[in-house]
Amino acid sequence: MFFFLDTASVESYMDRQRRVQEKGKDLIVQMQSVSENMKSNADKLTCTLTSEIHKQFNSVFKTMQDRMTASIKEVVADQVKQGFKNHASVIEDSVINAVRSRAVTPSPNIDSHVCYISVPI
Repeated sequence: MFFFLDTASVESYMDRQRRVQEKGKDLIVQMQSVSENMKSNADKLTCTLTSEIHKQFNSVFKTMQDRMTASIKEVVADQVKQGFKNHASVIEDSVINAVRSRAVTPSPNIDSHVCYISVPI
């Protein structure tokens, strides 16, 4: 009888240990699933963040490029206008000199071909 009680208690202990191990296995499976989900979500987050940063960078770069292009166009247009004004002034001086040279009174001699106009670019 002593042997029977001892065997029963060992079997009871073994059953409890089996249940604890099964619960532990279930917990391990759940933890592995959570770990895989976290890794997958981290990968998705990395891709999403990379894509969003790329979009934002392109947007900022495009805006900066458009502003710079407009600014350069404005500066070039102003410089061309100034160059034309200077050229018109030289032509006007040449015409005035030509008209004066036919006049009876002498006019100052300005050689317009020697004068150089610098147009900053």
